[in-house]
Amino acid sequence: MKEKDYWFYAKKPGYGYGWGLPANGKGWVAMGIYVLSLIGWSIRFDPVAYPVLFSVGFVMMTVLFVGLCFAKGQVQQK
Repeated sequence: MKEKDYWFYAKKPGYGYGWGLPANGKGWVAMGIYVLSLIGWSIRFDPVAYPVLFSVGFVMMTVLFVGLCFAKGQVQQK
């Protein structure tokens, strides 16, 4: 039986809820796109000049990335 292709490993019990480092190349690409998107957004919309627009974009990108982690991440073992 083939194990599911996880993009992100689950954190070990006792280390909190969520995901750790990427499990394969797809996860590393997704994380790279997320980081580069945040950098690009920060350059395009200066947080001092556009605080609301900067914050909204930052939150939206983070929610999308967490959703991707939830969809493609490993389930934490109890």
